[in-house]
Amino acid sequence: MKSKTVAIVAIIILASISGTALAGDSRSAMRDRGPGMFGDADPQRMVARISRYLELDEAQHQELENIALAAEPGISALRQRAKDNRAAIAELDPADPGYSAELQNLATESGQIATEMTMALATLKADVHALLTEEQQQKLAEGKSRLKQHARDRRERRDTDAG
Repeated sequence: MKSKTVAIVAIIILASISGTALAGDSRSAMRDRGPGMFGDADPQRMVARISRYLELDEAQHQELENIALAAEPGISALRQRAKDNRAAIAELDPADPGYSAELQNLATESGQIATEMTMALATLKADVHALLTEEQQQKLAEGKSRLKQHARDRRERRDTDAG
């Protein structure tokens, strides 16, 4: 249970740093990537890396685990609902007379799930931010900026190679 909690915290922090918790290109939106954003990454290693990067003290580390433990059930349920919703959309038969109505219902549900996930992750991000010192917050902001620049550079290279 502790490893699962730590994994969720690590993934959420990394997602909030990169700004891609719910965003992504349309090709990856429907793909099932397995557990978490990064597949089968070692959660303890990820948390250790984040702790080292932000130089969290033991009290901060414990508070981070407490925050994650509180958020875990809701976020896990939302992830499962999103996965089930994607599967239901994929299984729709366009030849079915009720296709449009069912697709509309599932699309509406997808939007509701996205809204709930955005709020859950934003709340988690705010809780994590509140436990960091100003220096750690600054370091986190700088890391986010570097990751965004790296993503822009990769996109430019990809677009140049494809074009």
